[in-house]
Amino acid sequence: MEFSAGYSGDIKSAEIFLSADFRVLNKLGVRIRSMENDLSIDVSNNSTKQFYQKEISCLKISKGETQKLSIELLNDVLVISGGKEALIRLAETLEECFENENGDGYHIHFDYLDGFGLLEKTAHSLVIEQEY
Repeated sequence: MEFSAGYSGDIKSAEIFLSADFRVLNKLGVRIRSMENDLSIDVSNNSTKQFYQKEISCLKISKGETQKLSIELLNDVLVISGGKEALIRLAETLEECFENENGDGYHIHFDYLDGFGLLEKTAHSLVIEQEY
């Protein structure tokens, strides 16, 4: 799978960007739904998006203890973890939002909002974008 990823801001409160072709993003959802072990995916960073100051080298998706998604940056690694239900919700979102080609720049946001039960409280903002 070919992804580009980066972030701007401080590593403790970053705006994180992940992009790929819609088919790759949809397939990621399928892989998350059926994963038995943690996923570790190298990031190619061949994106034309130049406004993210720092590159991410790896995307890790892991099963966690909590029922919410956790988004973390560990050096240059983006780690998304959560319980089974939270990972299934992430998978469904990726599969549904990137089922068809929506045009370059189509994206979804994962931001912490009080009362919105999908994400653990975090200072990070994650944008997943379709790219040609």
